[in-house]
Amino acid sequence: MAAYRRRPIEVDAVRADDVDTVAAFIGEHGRAEKAHVTIPGVRGLRPGVRVRTLDGSVLVAIGDYLIRKPDGELMAIGVEEFNNEYEEVRWT
Repeated sequence: MAAYRRRPIEVDAVRADDVDTVAAFIGEHGRAEKAHVTIPGVRGLRPGVRVRTLDGSVLVAIGDYLIRKPDGELMAIGVEEFNNEYEEVRWT
């Protein structure tokens, strides 16, 4: 039997503390605006940011992370999952 592990990849990421932080992260590649976000398993709405790009929309809750994969795709990820999956390798 063979064993496997996930290949390490670098992603750019920002903690979504507010709309301005997210807007600076995505730059000219989209638009960020205030939104309310539902979180699976959590009742009610949380403040968040909607990121609109040519590829579609991404919702990220305030305090969670927005990552940009190597192929340019944006993805929202919760703090706990981010901390378990990623470690800082460089700071720009």
